[in-house]
Amino acid sequence: MHDFQFHHPTKVIFSVGSIENSGNESAAFGKRALIITSGQATLKIGILNRLIEILKKSNINVFSLDPFQGEPSVTYVDSAVKQATEYEPDLVIGLGGGSAIDAAKAISACLASSRNITYFLSNPLVVQQALPIVAIPTTIGSGSEVSRGSVITDVTQNIKRGLYNDFLIPKLAIIDPQLSITLPPRATALIGFDLLSAAIESFFSRKSNLYTHMLSLEIISKVYQNLPAAVKDGSNLEARINLAFASLLTGYNLVYSGTCLPHRIQYALGSHPGMTHPLGIAALFPAWFSLAAKTEPAKLASISKAIGVSESQVVKTLLAFRNELKINVHLADFHILSPDIPQLVNKVGGDLKSDPAYKGNKTIEFILTQSL
Repeated sequence: MHDFQFHHPTKVIFSVGSIENSGNESAAFGKRALIITSGQATLKIGILNRLIEILKKSNINVFSLDPFQGEPSVTYVDSAVKQATEYEPDLVIGLGGGSAIDAAKAISACLASSRNITYFLSNPLVVQQALPIVAIPTTIGSGSEVSRGSVITDVTQNIKRGLYNDFLIPKLAIIDPQLSITLPPRATALIGFDLLSAAIESFFSRKSNLYTHMLSLEIISKVYQNLPAAVKDGSNLEARINLAFASLLTGYNLVYSGTCLPHRIQYALGSHPGMTHPLGIAALFPAWFSLAAKTEPAKLASISKAIGVSESQVVKTLLAFRNELKINVHLADFHILSPDIPQLVNKVGGDLKSDPAYKGNKTIEFILTQSL
């Protein structure tokens, strides 16, 4: 727990208005940019068109694919690679939330190697190159702007699969907190709670160390103090700045400590109708935290200091926080019922033993059952 190594290659520009510098900064990595974005928000509020203008002023040629909906799938990545190959980009820009940046990472690896994404998902360690990636987050997501991971939905197996490799770490992250101001209240609440869960999971993880402990507690404090204000008033720039900073720290954190069962189980939930990653985390967190809190009393005491409540009130306070954000969702809301649990248990993978609450499949079954 006391030993760690730290190396991170991403150049980070964290500043209100920093998108205006994206052209000059990106030009250091390429002159033919492929822009990947998700949803319609970047189009509706003009962020995509603004970025294209800025890039062109720096003599960067731009090829932008139509935004994809939801979370990136194997089908989308393969289609994007096919469309982009003829353009021959030398730089991939992910503009949007974690989904857009994850997609940009997967696409960059495929373009650099002429392999399809299915090959890499089955053999993540064989990624030996990727086009330079620039990440420009427009939400307060999972820190994908500095992380080594990309999560892609495999629709054929109805499961999310992760691709983790140092070649997928962006070369440049431009974090402009004001880009998240237009994020709607419910989306802000869900994505922010995902940040909180990831921080708590990484804090409890057996992979955690002195460095990640510091990051986790800072993230927990920032989210707890600022998320309600951002949900109440999306234009609260101070709250947005603090949440954007928490998101950045999360990216560093997850590189070294990873997450625990809520994220592992959520990936297995796959593409159930209406289910998104943050909704799955919101549903699974209470049952998991009720178990995890009993495993590490000293860590629970540290969290109590971070959020300013007594140790005995931590679990109750954080579950009430979830209710305050009006994200009290359950798996049954997405038609996931008791008969589905055995199949879901068998789909859960990853490094399960890094979670101190994990005692075998019975733990996963308990969390799923309690989350219905």
